[in-house]
Amino acid sequence: MSGPPTISFEWVQFLDEQLTDAEEVNEVPVIESASGCELFDPPEVGTTTPKPRGSGVSTFGEDGERYICQFGEPSITFVLGRTESEQGFEDTTLSADTPGMSEHEIEGVPVVVQDYTYPNGRAVQTAQILDAERRVFASAELETKPGKTLPDDWDTEDTARMLADFVRS
Repeated sequence: MSGPPTISFEWVQFLDEQLTDAEEVNEVPVIESASGCELFDPPEVGTTTPKPRGSGVSTFGEDGERYICQFGEPSITFVLGRTESEQGFEDTTLSADTPGMSEHEIEGVPVVVQDYTYPNGRAVQTAQILDAERRVFASAELETKPGKTLPDDWDTEDTARMLADFVRS
């Protein structure tokens, strides 16, 4: 896959359609296991292709809306989201200026990645591609516990490339 990983207008239209078609939309996402991820078929991550576990829509924060896809093996949560306000966008998105963040440029597009380990030892990396003008973002949270699907040397640049591949697929 090549080309800059940018969020297409078709994806934003898709988000609108999913929100309109949903029976109920609130802050608690209802993930429909039978629906898969309708935006893309995931490319290979590590040594395997993630298996779709479901998708759904929800609201978040004061004025946010999102479409969520969940995958297993490895565990990934993909989100296409947007906010109505600039403040909502700023409150929701990762910033490379925040300690603990790294930024990787993929074909001219900055991808911010947070590497975080919870107190219970669960390790995740969250990557985001932002479109501040439209207040739209794509993010992917990946459980990075080394194992049979991710190589031991997996790092934040790999997670940034994974999200870029999702967005370009």
